[in-house]
Amino acid sequence: MSMDNILNKAKAGADSAEVFSERVKSSSVSFENSVIKDSNTTDLGGTSLRVIKNGKIGFSSSSKPNDDSIVDYALDVAKEGKEVKFSFAESTDTKAFDIDTTDFDNLTEEIIIDTCEKVVNELKTVHDGALAECEIKKIIAESRIVNSSGLDLSQKVKTIIWECGLDYKSESNFLSVDDFRIGDQYTGFDKLVQKVKEDFAICQNTVNIEPGKYKVMFSPRGIMYLINVFLSCLNGFAVAKGISPWSDKIGETLFDERISIRSNLTGEDAPVRMAFDSEGTPTGVTDFINKGVLESFYHSLDSAVQTNQKPTGHGFKSGFAALPMSSGYGFEFTPGETELDDMMKEADIWVDDIIGAMMSNPYSGIVSGNPAMSFTMKSGAKTAQIKDAMLSINVFDLFKTGIVAVSKDVQQLGMPPFFPIFKAPYILVDGVSIAAK
Repeated sequence: MSMDNILNKAKAGADSAEVFSERVKSSSVSFENSVIKDSNTTDLGGTSLRVIKNGKIGFSSSSKPNDDSIVDYALDVAKEGKEVKFSFAESTDTKAFDIDTTDFDNLTEEIIIDTCEKVVNELKTVHDGALAECEIKKIIAESRIVNSSGLDLSQKVKTIIWECGLDYKSESNFLSVDDFRIGDQYTGFDKLVQKVKEDFAICQNTVNIEPGKYKVMFSPRGIMYLINVFLSCLNGFAVAKGISPWSDKIGETLFDERISIRSNLTGEDAPVRMAFDSEGTPTGVTDFINKGVLESFYHSLDSAVQTNQKPTGHGFKSGFAALPMSSGYGFEFTPGETELDDMMKEADIWVDDIIGAMMSNPYSGIVSGNPAMSFTMKSGAKTAQIKDAMLSINVFDLFKTGIVAVSKDVQQLGMPPFFPIFKAPYILVDGVSIAAK
């Protein structure tokens, strides 16, 4: 039974219905310990159904093709389902972006293996005892959504992830240095290999620093561990539940005027381009924080109606078998006006990674953990890797009063499903507490 037939069957038993299907094809090649580890291809997908009957919602899904049994299951769930006040998206003239996959398709398994081998062989020359790793993963996700309001939309999204690194184990230490990129355009390994080499060389020198407060440069990769505060506090469901500390602060100045954050899902340079979300709501560009002032939150259909606000096109599924939730796709921090070299001359510490940051409570604004890939700075250059330290930053306070500079340079990163793809500059803040042995 096709999606349209499933929808017709569901409409016969429910007040309204929505059918969503997705097919995700992925292929990857990975090298580990300097040798090929895996070459893998998957092709997975399925169909899900949401129905609303008597104000209650039911949901069901299946990975079997044309499985109309999901209708009966969804209707049964709706009998005792959650009460909802939202309606499924209305029909729209929004069109999906044309996605050219030529470059994607030309990146064949043979080319990927050859590329990874060259990267591994180059990295192996850095140190006799170091083991190299490299991976390239391609993903194509195709989806379609139809509902009882006449909506019928399809779109395709492509993503490629590539990373490389070096591992080195000695009697007293285990060192792992890596770098990665994610996006819809593959730009090669040159910059990644260069950074891995440079950081590995610097990490041969380690230092214990004195506890205190420091002027810290967070790279875009380091910002990734702070972004969870913004993703959480701007989430429409957190507002609906009353757990976001910003729920009643629309129009207030929360941060330094150099801090602006928006979601960009439609621009030519968007972190990821999607014309509509998993519910069929058109996306676009949404300003959340504009020159330090809170302007809006991001919403699905459900969170929007619960907060008496408008949906923003952020109702995304983590897979066909999941319900759509408010998800912070396409976040962008507005770049600043300062040259990166000038910022580096002012920094005491450089931070790329914070181990344990995900255990922090984002609604408190506190992010703490071990700055695993962090370096002392002198005269604008990294000098040594910091060992045995703990970092603590209050994003609410330091992003309001501790901003020293924001770079012109930006990078696109992300680590799905933990961190959606985003763009961020380098941010230098003063007053970061670091505890050390």
